[in-house]
Amino acid sequence: MTNHAQYSSVYQPTLDAILVTDLCVVGARSVTNDAEKVVADVVQQYGDKRIFYCDSTSAWDELVHKNGVFDQFAPIDPSTHKFIREYI
Repeated sequence: MTNHAQYSSVYQPTLDAILVTDLCVVGARSVTNDAEKVVADVVQQYGDKRIFYCDSTSAWDELVHKNGVFDQFAPIDPSTHKFIREYI
């Protein structure tokens, strides 16, 4: 697949983080499989913020980055997960 991930993103001020949701477009890469590009784009648009994302299975995790470069995936703590679920 060569098409980059298609996703929506929104700044969430209480968390001071960006929430990214994979749109699951047929033929496009998933956010998980295009994490490097997604992080670069989100950081360019919003600045250096935490990035939480909802994948194609509706699971929320974090795209950890350093200086706008994707580093790793990480689980989010239960209170953040609960807040995101109530927010969306």
